[in-house]
Amino acid sequence: MKYKIIADNCCTAGKAYEQNSELCGVSVFKSLPTIEEYYESFNDDVDMIIVFTIDSKVNESYMNAMKARHLIIEECKRTGKPKKKIFVCNSKLVTSGNAELLPKALEYISSGFDFGALSEKLMLYCNSKFGLYPVKPVME
Repeated sequence: MKYKIIADNCCTAGKAYEQNSELCGVSVFKSLPTIEEYYESFNDDVDMIIVFTIDSKVNESYMNAMKARHLIIEECKRTGKPKKKIFVCNSKLVTSGNAELLPKALEYISSGFDFGALSEKLMLYCNSKFGLYPVKPVME
């Protein structure tokens, strides 16, 4: 299964991981990504996409990612393409704690977790590590 991890500018450590993984590609936006930029990045030939965004109350990155996710899922239904699995993680953080999420995702991927387990483990990690309230992950 081919993976891709995307982070908005919340993930300051992300550049260190770009082109550095045999398992997946890592893309880090330098500014607030638009719906169109997320949509374009979701159109890669991968089976699963993980997106980390800064707290949704701070900017619109999370909502832009969710709108692009919806567009991709609807397009797959309309065209009969295989359904993409896209997990958008609203980290609820505005600090450097986001930098810990990317290596944790790579660790879970290399451990062989499927999409559902990986999404849940990332949210549980985020919630326990940073003291956030439990949130059910939005995934497809």
